[in-house]
Amino acid sequence: MRSAKGFSLIELLVAVAIISSIAIQYYRGYIENASSAVLSQNIDTMRVFQEDLKLRTGAYGEGPMTSMAATRH
Repeated sequence: MRSAKGFSLIELLVAVAIISSIAIQYYRGYIENASSAVLSQNIDTMRVFQEDLKLRTGAYGEGPMTSMAATRH
């Protein structure tokens, strides 16, 4: 009788599946955190531009949603 050495293909596939499912969860979390950071930075940039515009002109600028709402009435 021959003794088994090493792992079977099924055992290796199960191990790879488990490791990849854990890696995918961490990757999705990383992507969410990166998206949140970019969104926060974009909002800060918009705030700075709006404040600069108010200092130069005395009023905040209209956004696309404001001008769209004005044309619907």
